[in-house]
Amino acid sequence: MSDLIADRILQLGEGAGAGIEAPGATVVDLLGQTEAGRPIVWLLREDSRLLGCIALLGSTPGQGWSAKQLAEPALSVIALFTDPRCRGQGLSRFMVWWALDYAARLGGVDWLRGVARSDRLMRYVRDGMHCSGVETVLRGGRHVHLLQHCPRREPSLAALIAESTPTA
Repeated sequence: MSDLIADRILQLGEGAGAGIEAPGATVVDLLGQTEAGRPIVWLLREDSRLLGCIALLGSTPGQGWSAKQLAEPALSVIALFTDPRCRGQGLSRFMVWWALDYAARLGGVDWLRGVARSDRLMRYVRDGMHCSGVETVLRGGRHVHLLQHCPRREPSLAALIAESTPTA
């Protein structure tokens, strides 16, 4: 999985990997895990080929969110990577739909949250996936966009997913 993440970071260009260690680091390090506990990571595969991964935390990381938002039950997408050779195939959107469905099935979750580090990605997520733009904040001297979406069931996903067991 570290090869997929490294390939995607290289494909995204300069600045995309800010704060990410060398590709040989552990996957948890690559995901930028900072909270107690570990993220839940799902892999998107077709047969033995790794197409993407998504990692969720069971809370909202504190930077930029209000005290009220931090108190709300939420899952946060802390990483989402796809194989650059699959660009334009909608795999990121598929994984986000899956995460929205997972949060709805889990119950007791008010929001699926995430951060976009570019204006282009923010517009894609906001407009294409109908996420709410919460706020643009400064983190480490860079603007980041805080986004959220209410969990919702996606019943048709069950026909496309063979197994949805998280990796440890």
